[in-house]
Amino acid sequence: MESATKPGTNKQTICQEITRLHTELNELAMRLSISNSPEVTNVWSNLANARAYLSTALEAARNVKNGKLDETQLDWQI
Repeated sequence: MESATKPGTNKQTICQEITRLHTELNELAMRLSISNSPEVTNVWSNLANARAYLSTALEAARNVKNGKLDETQLDWQI
């Protein structure tokens, strides 16, 4: 109900959460980049995919927050 009274709050929260996750993934990528073990290859691939997804989600969330994109135009399957 709070989002009904404050429409920007939910958008801002989503944008902040995506930004936080993106930062955490970037930090993890930096830590993994110094390891050359074969086990890291699969993790690295999954991490790269997650980073790309979050970058796209962050851009979309910012566009929604700034009013450049309507929520009805989003077709996310989470």
